[in-house]
Amino acid sequence: CIEAALSGVACSILTIDRAGLIHPLAAPSLPEAYCASLEGMMIGPDCGSCGAAAYRRTPIVVEDITRDIRFAQFIHHLDGLDLKACWSFPVLDPVGDAVAVLAIYSREARPPLPPELNLAEGCVDLCATALRRHERIVDRERRASIDALTGLPNRSAFDAALGTIRCDEPGSWGLFV
Repeated sequence: CIEAALSGVACSILTIDRAGLIHPLAAPSLPEAYCASLEGMMIGPDCGSCGAAAYRRTPIVVEDITRDIRFAQFIHHLDGLDLKACWSFPVLDPVGDAVAVLAIYSREARPPLPPELNLAEGCVDLCATALRRHERIVDRERRASIDALTGLPNRSAFDAALGTIRCDEPGSWGLFV
């Protein structure tokens, strides 16, 4: 964990859906209210450092949050958190689209040091690998329960659904054939 390796930082990982909306995935040291304020936000060039990093597909370093225009609409969400800088690194899929952002918040207004950049780059690669693996698992599960021709649930999905039905009350369910 970056937070364990670096002192004075808090981290988050935000996923980006196909519509360009932000969804917090992990933020062990950030308050739930702050993460909730990011849910469903659209990426864009002036949408904090995370939204800008995803939009531009390049790292964005904000050395002083209070002086950066990209944080103008979010600064009130950071009140009382003692976070002064944010360095955001996009996680790209194989075709170059942003699928997530790794954000490192510093308690000091400053740029990242070279060892911090190296650690962040390694973590971005790990995030990309983990997200690709997760996508493969979700796709495999979907293909196992959905008929490829019709797009409807298949026999396996039917059996799984049947296994969840309570049979202790007669007449509480029925089957049409």
